[in-house]
Order: sequence, then C-alpha cells, then structure tokens
Amino acid sequence: MLTSQRHKLNTMDNKKLTEHGIKWGIILGLVVSLIRITPWFISPEAALDTGGKSSITWWLGLAVFIGLLSFVAVKARGFSGYITSKQAFRVLFAAVLVHGILSFVVDTTVFVINKEKIDLKMTEVREETYSKMEEKGMTDEQIEQSMKWFDMFKPGMTLMVVGFFFRFGVNVLIALIIAQIVKRNPPVQPVSIQQQEE
Repeated sequence: MLTSQRHKLNTMDNKKLTEHGIKWGIILGLVVSLIRITPWFISPEAALDTGGKSSITWWLGLAVFIGLLSFVAVKARGFSGYITSKQAFRVLFAAVLVHGILSFVVDTTVFVINKEKIDLKMTEVREETYSKMEEKGMTDEQIEQSMKWFDMFKPGMTLMVVGFFFRFGVNVLIALIIAQIVKRNPPVQPVSIQQQEE
C-alpha cells in the first residue's frame, strides 16, 4: 500500500517536472534563437561576419542558455525544496530537447530565406581564400585539397543536421553538469517498526 502510494506520487512528480521542462524549453528556444538571428535583422554581412557581431551574439546566446537552464533547474527544485540529480536531469533534458528542435527550425528557416545571400558570401570567401593560398606559394594540389575541405564545410542542410546533433550532445552534457550542481536530495526518513510490518 505504502509502496503503491509512493509510486503514484513519483509518477505525478515526474509528469510535473517534464511539463516544467517542456514549457521552459519553448521559452529557452525562442529567446536564444532570437539572440542568434539578431545579426540577420542588422545585415547579412553582420550575420556572416564570424569575428564580429555574429560571434558576440553566439557567446551571448550561450551565456543566456546556461543561465536560463540553471534557473529552470533551481525553479524545479523549488517545487518541494528537494530534487535528485535524476529528477533535475529529467527537467533539463526536456528543456534541452525542445530548445534544440525550436533552434533547428529557426536556423533552417533563416538559411532557406537567406540561401542566395549566404551562397554569394561563401563564394566571395572561397575566392579570397584561394588568392591567399596562391600568394603563399602553395601548390595546385594543396590548394585543391584545401578547397575540397572548404566546400565540405560550407553552410548547407547536411552541415546543419550534423551541427544540430553536435550542439544537442554538448547541451545534454551542460544539463548533466547543472543537474549535479543543483541537486538537493531529500533527507532519509527512518523507517518505523509499524511501517516495516506493513
């Protein structure tokens, strides 16, 4: 009887924690995506400038992601005052998964809308890179090999899918670390003789 009640309570808690993670995952995904695509509202050049505003918004997005993810875990702990690392990770995994899906959708939309501008920029960068390698006296074979690598990693759907899984893996790792930091296990209750008999 007592075991059944505990199982029912844990099921309800897990459902509440998952719903909490999904809700904040949506918020997290929208906020971070908005930060990341901000350079596109300024200009395509700013968005494609990896050393300028695009780099700043990337680091800002990462900081906001970690900050909000920590807040989500602490808020979940506030439901009862206690949370195990497993429960914390349950919340954060749901948030990370929803955030990742939303971010991928936003990234894909931005890429499709700006594909022509991105292709033009990549062509320009490719030509500049080719010229610089020629100036350094690299052989045709070396330049050709370098260009193959350049073309392999230029923006495209394949690279975006690979990037999604890579970022998701890193974000799950961050979630694991945060879950370990915010955990606060409930005190162990001594089992009475009456409970043992039941």
